Amino acid sequence: MTITDVKIDTDRPLERIVDGATVAVAARPIPPAETAARPAWLPDGCPPWCDMGPLHKDSDHLDDRVHSGSATQITLTAEEPPLGPGVTPDGMGWTGESVSYPQPVQADIYLEQHYREATPRVWVGRDGRTTGMHLTLDEAEQFAHEVLKRVAIGRLTRPSSNSRAGCPSWCVDDHDSPLSHHEHISEIYGVALTAHPYTVSVASGQPETYHAPILAAINIDDDEPSYIAVIGHDDKSRSRLTAEEADQLANVLHTLAATVRTAQEIRPEAPPSSAE
Repeated sequence: MTITDVKIDTDRPLERIVDGATVAVAARPIPPAETAARPAWLPDGCPPWCDMGPLHKDSDHLDDRVHSGSATQITLTAEEPPLGPGVTPDGMGWTGESVSYPQPVQADIYLEQHYREATPRVWVGRDGRTTGMHLTLDEAEQFAHEVLKRVAIGRLTRPSSNSRAGCPSWCVDDHDSPLSHHEHISEIYGVALTAHPYTVSVASGQPETYHAPILAAINIDDDEPSYIAVIGHDDKSRSRLTAEEADQLANVLHTLAATVRTAQEIRPEAPPSSAE
């Protein structure tokens, strides 16, 4: 195993034993006020995403020395509600029959890392139970990617009221021109870019500001293989991506977005100015 120093915001690595190998990792710097309260088994503190800092104790059992991030709960409206024992009308006993509980089913997702593990894992569970699954970061990324692919397929293969015979199910073109019979286009999706505002005058005479979007849609031209058309905010830069290239681009964007969000969350506070 390669020993890697993962620099977060300190140059002082912390050694951990993982599968018999010594791995150097880095932890967030700990304010002096927290130092005295830190347990002996956690000399350099928690990773920046851990919400358990104040709850870590010297007396924690080895199995309980775990970093845990904030949980996201997603209500699963298509899932059957859980079954449980029925309660008698007076609320004092059980009927002996299984009934559906009224509360909705929820999926729980959060980061978790034992203090001797080199990297966190993603926990996916249900209704706060201890049964679920741990995924490595690579596995979680692959799983999320496959889920998004199924979502896209499901949305694009729904019957379209605008589609004609011989059209792909995702085609929304009304084919009002004879020249367009061999061309198909999907719904156009746009993302407004805050960095590219523009102002127009409306009927009231008052200017209103909008943000130019980047657009994407599926196209087929002259019986060629389908591609994803991406049109820049200036309506000039245009690209054609295969499905595989679009997958790669989406993965890169997801990674960059997660990196930026993490950097914003752990950014240290600016020191007070000398004038204060």
